[in-house]
Amino acid sequence: MFPSTVTRSGPAFTCPFTLSSPGEVLLALTAAVPDTNWSAKGREAAAVRIFLDGAYHQDVVLFAGAEPFTYRRGLGEVPAGTHHLEMAFSEPVASPNSQRAELLDLEVMPLALDEELALVYRYAPLLHGRRLKHPYENGQTDTPLVAFHRRWPTEKGLRIEYQMIWSHEDAGTSASALLARWGHVSDIEWIFRVTVGPDGALLEQEYQGPEHVTTPFRGRFELGKHPVLQTATINNNVTDRITSAHRFLLLPEAAWPAGRAREAVMAAHPWTYRISALEVARQVGFQRPGDPSQPAVSDLRNYLWLELDRSTLSGSAGLLGLEAQVQLRFSHWYRSSFGKPLLAKREDGPYSTAVKLPDGTRPEEITAIAAALAPPVVGGKLLVRGPLSAFMLDEQYLPSRSLAVTCREVILSRGSSQATLWQQGI
Repeated sequence: MFPSTVTRSGPAFTCPFTLSSPGEVLLALTAAVPDTNWSAKGREAAAVRIFLDGAYHQDVVLFAGAEPFTYRRGLGEVPAGTHHLEMAFSEPVASPNSQRAELLDLEVMPLALDEELALVYRYAPLLHGRRLKHPYENGQTDTPLVAFHRRWPTEKGLRIEYQMIWSHEDAGTSASALLARWGHVSDIEWIFRVTVGPDGALLEQEYQGPEHVTTPFRGRFELGKHPVLQTATINNNVTDRITSAHRFLLLPEAAWPAGRAREAVMAAHPWTYRISALEVARQVGFQRPGDPSQPAVSDLRNYLWLELDRSTLSGSAGLLGLEAQVQLRFSHWYRSSFGKPLLAKREDGPYSTAVKLPDGTRPEEITAIAAALAPPVVGGKLLVRGPLSAFMLDEQYLPSRSLAVTCREVILSRGSSQATLWQQGI
């Protein structure tokens, strides 16, 4: 049965499966597409269109290219019995110059979940793709990569928030600002929240609509209890008004770790750094040679990616801007904000940032990491903890070049506006 190849205008691959009881079902498809590369315009990716029992179900964008990669997707709530799965080359979604996809393995399995996690999976959004510049544009840009969640108890019941990592955002925050203030060039947004009462009743449902407005959900549910949404804006806010004909059901298997930035989920899925870097290389381009005194995006392998945690101790939260600083060879310091107030981090909590370094910098050349108040320095005190993580990207744009750093706390103020968090050999 495997490997099997589906081609443009060719027949579908078919596979029956049987469930002894109804429930949420996971599909894990391993595939490779030798003639594609997410950095190459016109041949970014192939795509597979899935049909379940003869009905359109969803598309899978095969963004990983020639390397075998396992794409994990939900099938929703499926009744007991024998079912038929079909996978065809998705001509509308695939890049125009991709011709085939090699299917290497397929697993279809019911999800065995505890009661609370079952609720998390049950209400995971069924997300339709964006259709602003093209009817099927998520096949080549801003494609959904990873869904994750966080949950917490409230007086009313269990609150569940669903977040999505996209490969980039075509507009909104510039790539240089994403690096300085968020430490990624992907896009990460919460898309849906639900409150489930002790009796299982849905008490509150809302999504992050255009302009980041929290909006009551008034849409429909499909494939069981999955709310139907659509990516609606160029910066990946969503709507419950559906106009798109391609959709995805990514299961929120990952949980946002407590006390960490959202990029910790990216670190647990290191390939997300590669895919987002390839998209930026294709759409934005890299400054060559890179000038570390300017925010223009250079090759993303030239950055030190950091995770810090900040808390305002006194003064007004949001007024104190924070930047990370990196020293090379015990001499020059490089700054995440480049001295620009709009590139400093002003919100409290764990966050990620990236510091642009000279071309070809190696991790062993980094001799110190500091936190500093960004200009204009105002009154107040800021507690900074970190680095929680520190790494550079390798040749494949994967975060494998880690620094063996230790985490410490420092307090910054107008009279003491910079403090070392880590120093080589100490």
